[in-house]
Amino acid sequence: MMKPVQGTPLPPGDAAGCERIAGQYEAFPFPPVYKIEQEDPQRDLRESFNLDLGLGSHAALTPGSRIWVPGCGTRWAIMVALQFRDCEIVASDLSAASLAFQQRLAASLAIDNIMFRQEDLMQAPYRHCFDFISCVGVLHHLPHPDDGLRVLERALTANGLLELMVYDRFNRHYSIKMRAILSILDPTQSLDSERRFALALRLLRALNARAKTPAELARVLKYVEQRPGFDRELADFISNPREHYYDVPSLLTALDRTGLRLWRWKQPDAFDPATLLDNPALHRQIHRLDSGSRAHLGSLLSEPLLELYACKAGSEPGEDAGVAAEKYRQHRLRSLTGTIRYEIGEDGGISQRSVRPKVTLRHDDLWFDAGERRPAVMHYGLAEDCITEEPRKRLRLADNALSNVFSHHQLSRLMAWSETGILPQALAEKFFTAYPDARLSPPQFYQGLLTLCRTPFRLFALQSPALPQSVSRDAVERGNRPPVA
Repeated sequence: MMKPVQGTPLPPGDAAGCERIAGQYEAFPFPPVYKIEQEDPQRDLRESFNLDLGLGSHAALTPGSRIWVPGCGTRWAIMVALQFRDCEIVASDLSAASLAFQQRLAASLAIDNIMFRQEDLMQAPYRHCFDFISCVGVLHHLPHPDDGLRVLERALTANGLLELMVYDRFNRHYSIKMRAILSILDPTQSLDSERRFALALRLLRALNARAKTPAELARVLKYVEQRPGFDRELADFISNPREHYYDVPSLLTALDRTGLRLWRWKQPDAFDPATLLDNPALHRQIHRLDSGSRAHLGSLLSEPLLELYACKAGSEPGEDAGVAAEKYRQHRLRSLTGTIRYEIGEDGGISQRSVRPKVTLRHDDLWFDAGERRPAVMHYGLAEDCITEEPRKRLRLADNALSNVFSHHQLSRLMAWSETGILPQALAEKFFTAYPDARLSPPQFYQGLLTLCRTPFRLFALQSPALPQSVSRDAVERGNRPPVA
């Protein structure tokens, strides 16, 4: 049986704070869901996830792997389930309203591998249960975030992986200011969530030309009036009753205090100042910095979300990059031609379904849909911003110093040949037979293909290979563990 563990008891003064947070998300279930994007119609991206993160066989997700999504809100567990159809997912949240919406959405999308639970993260009875935990936008609302990190560390298996996002103090300046303003106008926090948000809106609408107003404020207020559900987006941004803020040094220190360690940044280029500066002398100076200082400098220059993958302090989930890259050639590749976009109604139902192509030809260059900020990926693109609604970022293979190795015609043929799945070696034979004059060596071909198996360019999903007997036994043992209590 699972080993239940009592959650860390809340200090007496924190109970009211937890009630306020629960009340916030009962009144404003977050986030409002206007659309959902599905990268693979077969929901079979588990092996692609293992490749993307370079996981060794001891840490790779297998059929029956367990995933926990604490603080799942209205959609985050759905986003995980749309990638992993053969994993067991537990979705937890304080808010009954958020869970109810997500359950309706799961039913609309025919998702049946999520167990929904209304529970407080701090009281969660899990010990050594989960191979992967995706905790995004949650810890910074806890009374004591370190205690939440300890709960997550305790819930991980020995080689489990934690996906984590917390608020960065440098790109939450407007939220910080609004919370300070509300603390003056409601010093005892006597207002409930709806009245607190109404006060914040009243103040914003009363600002005149002499006030220093953010440029996007007019658009924000317009959306409150014109866009159903946007009040939930804005309430989380300007009137949440409790938030903690981090920077790179404080986040790394918190991991160290709680038995965890950084494994990888989710957007590693944004934490590498060498990719952000064009000066050889500065590059040499940066190279002499320790890894934490380099990441801190990169984050200050690029202002990414503070998102990372962490593991237990004594764990090493990855394997040699060369070994990981070679292992993909044992998998069949299946082409992913488009992303399915579902328009979601206020009741969690699907109002419209469309398909967006993953690659387009523009000015003789190949451009890729970079995807939205999905869980369990590396190097994602940029979604349409919730406030400015700027269009998503599109990437070229030439971006991020990657070569544009395939023409549009060649890429179309590769995708057609792999519609039902094909081994890379067989795909290479077809390619070089069809293009005998291609200025591409076999190693260059395989490297280019590997790039197209990874986010944000992912045009091919990996299908599980025939596993060695020892690995199969391990997978069976993991699949037969007792159910989550």
